[in-house]
Amino acid sequence: MNSSQPLKGIERTELERLLAGGGDAGGFSLSGFDGFACAIVLGPNMISPTQWLDRIWGANAPPVRSLKAAQRATELVFRHYNAVVRAVAEGTYVPLLPDRTPSSADNRAQAWAAAFIIGMSLDDEWERLIEDPVHGPMMVPICLLAEPKHIVRDSSPNDGATEEIIAMLPQVVPIIKDFWVEPRPRLRTGASTTRGAKGGRSTVAPPSASTGTVHRLKVQLNDVRPPVWRRVEIESDASLSIVSDTIIAAMGWTDSHLHGFRVRGETYGTPDLQWGNSVRDERRFELATIAPSVGNTFTYDYDYGDGWTHRVVVEAVEPIDPAVVYPRCIKGKRACPPEDCGGPYGYEQLLEALGDPKQDDHGEMLAWSGPIDPNEFDLEETNADLRSRVRSQQPTKTKRTKRSR
Repeated sequence: MNSSQPLKGIERTELERLLAGGGDAGGFSLSGFDGFACAIVLGPNMISPTQWLDRIWGANAPPVRSLKAAQRATELVFRHYNAVVRAVAEGTYVPLLPDRTPSSADNRAQAWAAAFIIGMSLDDEWERLIEDPVHGPMMVPICLLAEPKHIVRDSSPNDGATEEIIAMLPQVVPIIKDFWVEPRPRLRTGASTTRGAKGGRSTVAPPSASTGTVHRLKVQLNDVRPPVWRRVEIESDASLSIVSDTIIAAMGWTDSHLHGFRVRGETYGTPDLQWGNSVRDERRFELATIAPSVGNTFTYDYDYGDGWTHRVVVEAVEPIDPAVVYPRCIKGKRACPPEDCGGPYGYEQLLEALGDPKQDDHGEMLAWSGPIDPNEFDLEETNADLRSRVRSQQPTKTKRTKRSR
C-alpha cells in the first residue's frame, strides 16, 4: 500500500468518523485536519509528529477500543498527512473541503482555514510571512475564511463571494511555499517560544522525537551506476548512532572507518577531541529530530578516505507494527562495494579489471578482492547481519572506529 496516496471512499469516511469522535472537545473534522496538515507542511520549520498528533483529537483520545483499532486510526492519519506532503511538494495540492450544495450559503472552508491557523500557531516564525509587506497579503483569504467577522465589517453569508475566495486557495498555497526560499532551519531542540492564551509569550521545552512511529528510509550510494540502494524501516525515536549501525549493516559495510551525518549545514557523528566541537554527538539526537517528515533528506558519509556518500530520503512515517522487529531491511538492489577500493571511481576500475581477464591487473585485482558479483543482494543475510550488529550495541555505547587515510 502506498502510504502517500490520498484516502478515498470507505477509508476517507472511516477517518472522518474517527476524527468526529472527539465531539466538541477541540478535535478536527476531516477538512480541518487537511488544513492543519497543510500548515505543518508549509511551515518554515519542521514539526515533529509528537508536536501535532494530539491536536487532531482535541481533549479526547481517538474513539477506539483495541490496539488494532488504534493502529488503524494512526495509519489513516499518517496516510492523509503523507498525501498532503506529496501534493504540496508536487504543486498539486487542493484543499479537502465539503461538497458545495446549491442551497447552501455556508462557508464550507471555515474548518479548513481555522485549522490551518492552528497549525501555524505551532511555529512563531510564521510571523515573518504575516509581517512581510509583499507576501503577507497572501494570508488574507485564509484569515477571511477562518474568521470573517474579524476581517470585514459585514460578515453576513455571501455564497458567491465566499466561493471566489475559496477558489484562490490552490494558488495561495504554492505562493506561501515559495516564500520560504531559504533552506529550512533545523528542528529546534532547545527551549521554544510559544504564544500564550492572552498573547503573551511563554517558554516551554519541546517534546522528544516521535514515539510510536517508524520511518521508512531509502538509502542510495551516490556516484555508483547501476545504483546500489537499500530500503529500511527504523523506529522514529532511534538515535542517530543506531541509524548509522542500520545503514552500515544494510549496505554491507564493515564499520571499519569513520562516518557522519550531514543535515542542513550540521554534522553529526562520533565526537573526537582531535576534531574539536564541530561534530554533534550522534548518540544525543534522534532520527525524527533531523528528518521528521516525508520527503526530508540527509547525507550519510562513510570512509572519508574513499569518500563514500549516501543520499537518505524519508519515504514514509507510519505507525509501528508490534509484530515487526525493527530496524529491518525490506528491499535492496546490488552488492555493496568492497572496503578500501578507492571510492566510486576505484570501484568502477576494479569491476572493469575483474570483468576483463586480458587486462594487465586482472590477476592482481582478483587476488586482492576475490570474485565479485555486483548484482548480488541477499535480503535474508542482510537482515541477519543487521540484527546481529544493532542488537549488540547498547544505547549509550560509543563505538570507536579506526581512521582511514
